[in-house]
Amino acid sequence: METDLAALPDDINALRAALTIERARLRAAVMERDAGAAALAVARAKASEDLALIAHQKLRIAKLERQIYGPRSERSDRLIDQLALQFEELEASATADELAAEIAVAKTTTVAGFTRKRAERNTFPEHLPRERVVIDPPTTCACCGGVRLRKLGEDVTKTLETIPRQWKVMETVREKFTCRDCEKVSQAPAPFHVIARGWAGASRNHLAGYTGLFQADAFDGYRHLYLPDRKPGPILEAGCWVHARRPFFAMADVEENARRRAAGKKAIVLSPIAIEVVHRIDALFDIERTINGKRAEERQAVRRELSKPLVDALQVYMQEQRAKLSRGHDLAKAIDYILKRWAAFTLFLDDGRVCLSNNAAERALRGIALGRKSWMFCGSDRGGQRAAAMYSLIVTAKMNHIDPQAWLADVLARIAAHPAHRLGELLPWNWTPTASVIAAVAA
Repeated sequence: METDLAALPDDINALRAALTIERARLRAAVMERDAGAAALAVARAKASEDLALIAHQKLRIAKLERQIYGPRSERSDRLIDQLALQFEELEASATADELAAEIAVAKTTTVAGFTRKRAERNTFPEHLPRERVVIDPPTTCACCGGVRLRKLGEDVTKTLETIPRQWKVMETVREKFTCRDCEKVSQAPAPFHVIARGWAGASRNHLAGYTGLFQADAFDGYRHLYLPDRKPGPILEAGCWVHARRPFFAMADVEENARRRAAGKKAIVLSPIAIEVVHRIDALFDIERTINGKRAEERQAVRRELSKPLVDALQVYMQEQRAKLSRGHDLAKAIDYILKRWAAFTLFLDDGRVCLSNNAAERALRGIALGRKSWMFCGSDRGGQRAAAMYSLIVTAKMNHIDPQAWLADVLARIAAHPAHRLGELLPWNWTPTASVIAAVAA
């Protein structure tokens, strides 16, 4: 030690020069070490990416083989699940290695950076207009609280938005910053997606937990819903008088007969019994028109006073006429359709909430029926369930005199940050449009 000290020069300037040289040597050694660590991190990230890519391809091959050859055994299901789990683990590892490589490269300028070559999912035509929205970047490090941040890069999330008769691509930019104190990378969270991993912008089991009223035709598939021991509770069947009236009207259509005679066609044989039943049912609808839109209690009171005597008289008349008809007569079938479900058809007399028909639901489905040739298939059972949910939301908005597109766009944009205990505020009958929504609709 004394020999080393004796070898040092006595001149201050010489000592400073020696110290500068030593510092430069140490700095070069540190940079070389960092460059080696960065190169190793980049190589590890590339290897992780390759492993994740291989796992992804294996998973895709297994799924395609299952589609082609079918589920041969439970082993194939377990294999796909295992491959999916393996891919998720490798994907997470690749992401972690990519982040480590970015941090290591940030410490040196001699190693080329590494960016994972993820498949481009959001490819949109270049002619579409772009609107760039930059999310406020972090001002402090999420790790140590430091404020010495340096921009590292940015991620751009593209979504496809629609304006009436226009399309545009929304580019939401999330700038990435690295902390000069602890090298922690900070970035704003990714924007909420209406459909997970999707690029679109802002179930015979859907009745399993339902109890209450159910108004429909006499489709046999609904029979299990009305069982008395059904869990979690019974469903009360409400008959539709429009469906009940239809077969009688086919045998009592005087105007159709007049049109057929004018066209030189053979007239339909009209039934006096069918004409009488149609007149009696029409009298019930005349009463309903006077109480439409009123409270359930008011409707129930009017029905008990005016409709119940007509219904009771109709039951007696149909029972008398049914006794005169043979079993296979069309008129007998139409009468049996009502009498065998008499409790369902008279439920509206005791419950003011029940409508005389389900015409409102029929009208709501009309648009779907007219357009289903354009969208022939939903793609899967789950796709059909999603379509049914969307139809319900759209028709509910229409029934509340709300523009479905404006309501859905506003709700989907707000629902991610909306408190769960206040979801009722977003229902169509409670929804209040914001100023921006009003301006967009007016435009």
